[in-house]
Amino acid sequence: MNLLKVFSLLSFFISTMLLANIQVFPTRVILSDTKKVQTVSVRNKSNETLSYTIKTVFYRMEKDGSMTLVDNPTPEERPLVDHLRFSPRRVRLKPNQQQVIRIMLKKTAKLANGDYRAHIRVVPFSDITKKKKFIEKGKISMELKAQVAVAISVLYYKGAPKFKSKMENFTVERKKDKDSKKEFYEFSVDVNNLGDNFLAGDMQLYLSQKNKKDILITEIKGLASYLKSRKFKFRFPIEKMKNIKTGKYKLVFKGPEFFNYPIIGTIERSI
Repeated sequence: MNLLKVFSLLSFFISTMLLANIQVFPTRVILSDTKKVQTVSVRNKSNETLSYTIKTVFYRMEKDGSMTLVDNPTPEERPLVDHLRFSPRRVRLKPNQQQVIRIMLKKTAKLANGDYRAHIRVVPFSDITKKKKFIEKGKISMELKAQVAVAISVLYYKGAPKFKSKMENFTVERKKDKDSKKEFYEFSVDVNNLGDNFLAGDMQLYLSQKNKKDILITEIKGLASYLKSRKFKFRFPIEKMKNIKTGKYKLVFKGPEFFNYPIIGTIERSI
């Protein structure tokens, strides 16, 4: 586990996230028994002073890869919500000001070996409040203007991870967008998790030709799957395959940075 370090999770995000008036880096964090503390930076990108509330939440992954916020995750989903603490829990930032948030593990000694996960949710609020008069009650209340929230995934590996997974049904097709009529290529693959560790890492699609160095066609970073089976689909520009008539597509699923090697056997398909 001494190889574990910062993991860029959701699933679905790039390493630097820009959402409206908030910037967060990294967008996911990985923890281990030897790395129990990590940090993320929150920056106010707006032109007004904002306050931020920070709390731990859990997102359930649906079959299509989408994430749903739930209050009561099952033990089988291995939630980490009750085993995280962070500081500070609330911050106030001026325009372009930045704050470092410390994320720490707690009370994990009795947890069985395996992977556990949660999200740290950062919710910004404007310091500018508006008064509203409720005539029917004759009272005045304060309205707080909420901004776009950002969720940072946190993954905890307890014990040495042992990935048991495989890719199947790898296809590459030439398609046309219904609206723009523009052509593109789309590759899809089923990723099956046969073990107890969550799948996370980067997917790389190469063009392999005899007596030539493999060419990287496209790379999708920061993938994650918490399901036993999930289908991935991604597009790449048609220009990438211009004048290419022979060879093979080679698809690789690499683990997080601390592995830096394929955690699933490479799968190939002839052009």
